[in-house]
Amino acid sequence: MTLLRVTEPMEDRMEKAQFSPSLSKQRVKYAVDRIKESSATFLVDFGCGSGSLLDSLLHYPTSLERIVGVDISTKALTRAAKTLHTKLSNNATVPVQSSHLKSALILDGSIA
Repeated sequence: MTLLRVTEPMEDRMEKAQFSPSLSKQRVKYAVDRIKESSATFLVDFGCGSGSLLDSLLHYPTSLERIVGVDISTKALTRAAKTLHTKLSNNATVPVQSSHLKSALILDGSIA
């Protein structure tokens, strides 16, 4: 019997097997394209979870000045807040490309 050691979560492996590029990369590209087309300065991500979309958007030059993440999971929002705070602080090791960004807000709540 051979045991395989798999370190990626099942969802990530399934996504990579079925979509190229991955759905998460497609989602970020779609958002960046729409932001650039509209010259949007404000973005709200309802159901932001741990903030992966908001985090990804920081790596692209956009017109965004303010971003807001809304979710009902306080655990996920805590992760989102930590990630965004680290990236947006002056001591961030990864340069933030969205140089117009003035604020990021994380809110606990539902879309209703």
